Amino acid sequence: FGDSVDISNGLLVFGAPGDHANGEDSGSAYIFDAETGLQIFKLLPTDGAAGDKFGSSVSIDNGLVVVGAWADDEGTGAAYIFDALTGVQIHKLTAKNRELGSYFGRSVSIDDGLVGIGADFADSDASVDSGAAYVFDAKTGVQLQRITLLSGLELEQFGISVDMDQGLIAVGAPSGRGMTRCTGSAYIFDALTGSFVKKLFARDGE
Repeated sequence: FGDSVDISNGLLVFGAPGDHANGEDSGSAYIFDAETGLQIFKLLPTDGAAGDKFGSSVSIDNGLVVVGAWADDEGTGAAYIFDALTGVQIHKLTAKNRELGSYFGRSVSIDDGLVGIGADFADSDASVDSGAAYVFDAKTGVQLQRITLLSGLELEQFGISVDMDQGLIAVGAPSGRGMTRCTGSAYIFDALTGSFVKKLFARDGE
C-alpha cells in the first residue's frame, strides 16, 4: 500500500500492487478523503487476476482515476479508468497493437480528459524494447497517439515515467542518451498530435 500516490481536488489515490484481493500480487487501489483521512473506495478491476500488479501506477484528475497494471496478461499490460466519486470502472485501456512484455501501464497520468500511459519495454521502429508512450481519450477510451523515439536505443526505458499538463505529455527515459552518454533524458510532446516539442537532459548528468 502506497507504492504509487496522487492527489486532486481533495481526493487521494494510493496503489497497492502487492495486494492479494484477486490472487497473489493481483493488486488494488484506494481512494481517501484528504481532509478526513477516511477511506472512500477500494478499487479492483473487473477482470483482476494473480500477478497483474494493478496499482503499480495511479493518477487522478477531475473525478477520474487511472490505475496501471503493467504485468497484466504476461506483461502486455493494461490501465483502467474509474469514476472517483462512485468507484465504478469505466474503461480498460490496452494498446491497439498489444505487445507481450511491453509493460504498458508502468506509468500513467491523466489531465483535462487525456490519459498518458508509458510502456518502457515496447518496441519502436528504431529498436526493440526502447519504449513507447500512449495517449487516450479518457471519455471514450480510444487510443489517440502512440509515441516512440526515431533514435530510440534498446532498453532506453522511454515511458517508465509520464506526466501530462495543458495538452503536453512529458516522458522519461532514464537509460537514454544525455549530452554524450546514457545518463538519462526526458522528452516533451504535443499530446493531441504526438509531435515532438523538445528533449531535456542534465548538463552535469552522470
